[in-house]
Amino acid sequence: MRGAIYALLWVVVVGARLAFENEASTSHALDRWFATNSLSANAITDALIFMAITMVLTRTGGLRIRARLKRSSTDDPEHGGEHLEARATVPDDAELTEAR
Repeated sequence: MRGAIYALLWVVVVGARLAFENEASTSHALDRWFATNSLSANAITDALIFMAITMVLTRTGGLRIRARLKRSSTDDPEHGGEHLEARATVPDDAELTEAR
């Protein structure tokens, strides 16, 4: 579910970026605003690239945190890690013969 939410957010942000870039290329009011605030097209490009990198790093950091939390909860037998102990003990041939 979180992946779908992130994908939706990504689509919205990319759509907003495309709409802004389209508007920036056709709007005289936006050109005046850039000139009044001493902003160049390069500054806007840099800001959009920084935003994309920030989104990737935030997603990567979130995945890393979730993986660590999941790993720490499955390593502890008191918090649901019993299946790890069962997998770690493999019976040898003698035990299998006795069980038959």
